[in-house]
Amino acid sequence: MADVAAIARLLIEDQSVRQRIVNIANPASYAMPEIVAAMSRRVGKPAIFDSVHRGSGYAIDTRSIQPLLDKAEVRFGEDYLDKVIAKYYAKAD
Repeated sequence: MADVAAIARLLIEDQSVRQRIVNIANPASYAMPEIVAAMSRRVGKPAIFDSVHRGSGYAIDTRSIQPLLDKAEVRFGEDYLDKVIAKYYAKAD
């Protein structure tokens, strides 16, 4: 949530985005199996789940926040999902 807050704070200060809808999101989308696998790695236990194939991915327009990411010190790198999960879930002993 700190990343969202940092980006939102800069958007509030930015007069050019007033009266516009702005998406605050990672430009990369993760499929549910990727998220489950990342959580499983973090807690050190195999995930027990039933896969149900419903829905589909969709693109989120994040162009409005791109110029602010460096200033907000938010890095949506390849390891972002693992970093976010590590922030909220304890590593297995």
